[in-house]
Amino acid sequence: MATVKVREAVGRIERIAQDDGVHWPRVEYQTWINEFYAAAVTLRPDLNTKIETLDCEAGANQSLATAFPNAIRLLDVRRNVAATSKKRAIRREQRDQLNRYRPTWLAESESVDVEFFAFDDILPLAFSVFPPATSAAQVEVVFAEIPAAHALSESELDPEGEDDTVINVPDVYIPAMVDYVLYRAYGKDTDVAESAARSDRHYAAFERFMGVKTEADLATSPSNRKK
Repeated sequence: MATVKVREAVGRIERIAQDDGVHWPRVEYQTWINEFYAAAVTLRPDLNTKIETLDCEAGANQSLATAFPNAIRLLDVRRNVAATSKKRAIRREQRDQLNRYRPTWLAESESVDVEFFAFDDILPLAFSVFPPATSAAQVEVVFAEIPAAHALSESELDPEGEDDTVINVPDVYIPAMVDYVLYRAYGKDTDVAESAARSDRHYAAFERFMGVKTEADLATSPSNRKK
């Protein structure tokens, strides 16, 4: 859950950088906060997930790209939700298994009820369904999305101000956000040896946090607990 305000995050960054918006304008910090969102969700797609209804195109091949332009990766296709469907759950199937045992699956009769979906990691926004969907089919999809960018003014970003806009990731990711922004800030001054070294250290800290967080979440996931 996010409760930390954007201006408070800027205040933390400025305290570490010993800057008060002079060397690096606060709107520039904001640009790097927005960039952090994209970098973090790329590493952790579950950081910002959405559950939405996708209106299917007629046929087997489906895509999130048009309906959800900020989506970066499909995570699951859960169930049929069209009014005329049977509302059944949808299972994932390996594409090579369908190809082997039902080689005509992509060209079979269309249905409003999808039974399986197949996904390929090299096409993160695309998937195929069986039986091929009619244009009336609707499925519930889960996907990762880049959080909305902030567009606050210098005064709204003032740590001593009153703007109530909160960050767009859970508060636990604040350390990673701060390190990422400082990596980008000091990266502008790479002609100064100490700045280049600090930039590298902050990026390493960002990567380390994201990696450790991933390991901790996997270790405590209900999916990995023994029955």
